[in-house]
Amino acid sequence: MSTLLFIRQNLRFLAFGFTLTFVCNFGQTFFIGFYNQPIRDAYGLTGGDFGALYGLATLCGAGVLVWVGRLIDHIDLRYYTVAVILFMALACALMSLDAGIGAVAAALFLLRLTGQGLMPHISSTSMGRYFEAGRGRALSISALGVNLGLVVLPAVCVFLIAKAGWRESWGLYALFLICIVLPAVLMMLKGHKARHSKWQAEMTVADSQTGAHSRMKPAEKGFILGDPRFYLIMSGFLAIPLFATAVFFFQSNLLQAKGWDAGLFAFSMPFFALSTTICGLFGGWLVDKIGGSLKLLPFVNLPFGMALVVLAFADHAAALPAMLALMGVSNGIISIVGGALWPELYGTRRLGAVRSVTTSIMIFGTAGIPAALGYLYDGGLRIETSYLWFAGYILLCCLIQLPLAFRGAKSGAGYPV
Repeated sequence: MSTLLFIRQNLRFLAFGFTLTFVCNFGQTFFIGFYNQPIRDAYGLTGGDFGALYGLATLCGAGVLVWVGRLIDHIDLRYYTVAVILFMALACALMSLDAGIGAVAAALFLLRLTGQGLMPHISSTSMGRYFEAGRGRALSISALGVNLGLVVLPAVCVFLIAKAGWRESWGLYALFLICIVLPAVLMMLKGHKARHSKWQAEMTVADSQTGAHSRMKPAEKGFILGDPRFYLIMSGFLAIPLFATAVFFFQSNLLQAKGWDAGLFAFSMPFFALSTTICGLFGGWLVDKIGGSLKLLPFVNLPFGMALVVLAFADHAAALPAMLALMGVSNGIISIVGGALWPELYGTRRLGAVRSVTTSIMIFGTAGIPAALGYLYDGGLRIETSYLWFAGYILLCCLIQLPLAFRGAKSGAGYPV
């Protein structure tokens, strides 16, 4: 089936995944990073203080996600999605209030839980569960929402902060979620009951042919945590969440260290979005073409590692858009690899439970970065040195994953899938 025909036949459901990945940007580090300095100024926080608060909110969000994320396997997708949108709107409303640091902490917790955690979780789980042959394309198309947000939202954010104020801008985001996003999502999920019934029937047939639930029994019993491949895979998946968080959250530190204009980051974000979009679409096609995503895993982070090295040594302002473009290459492909790999390895019946574990691990990993780096930077660590550390980790991950890609892709490395 051609991609255009695939889109035409599944337009509403693909638009659902796209919409969630777009609005998830409200809880992403790059977006909250634009409010780093205003929040610190409003409450008299140092970089380390705000990093610790942000890290604690992220950590709490990851802990809750382990439990809440698996509920998508048991609750109607429409009710689940509505609840997540409402909680994100509440987070934006809390951020708009001058109600003290406690309200900011609660808002950050809900933003990280819904934006970084649950909305991408819903999108990826839905695309992975209800598409089989076109899974890679479905994931890459739905992921375009993130990329559109990377292009549009930095400019919107900077404009609203300048014209309305940073608190007032969050109030506008809350209204946008309630008045526009919520009705649109409900319309896009019209007819989902029939889609879910069809998937359940397919699972029943598959169970009768292979033995009831045989494919997912290991995962249900915590098998993924006893599978050595899982840890090798996660070491690579952690690279972009960890180090992109560091780059985006401390964007003001980078600009000050290099002596670059304060608006350069907003100007450069479209380069990141464009390369993420192109490489995400290419990655979706490639995953479907080669019949699996595991073979790509060791190589997807290499452009990001190169970007960090470039940025560590470069002084010209053109290095930032170039670096973000290289980061986008890795980000675009790994978002598709990450969405396709888990159903390939562990099936779709309990995909929500599997993804809630993997997403929580990534969020736990990102929780400590803002606080740790905030205090290290406050103590005199050069930002360029930290980038070289990050690049070294990425190279190590690429090396240790090579055997997994070539042996595991052929035989499953001795583990049932």
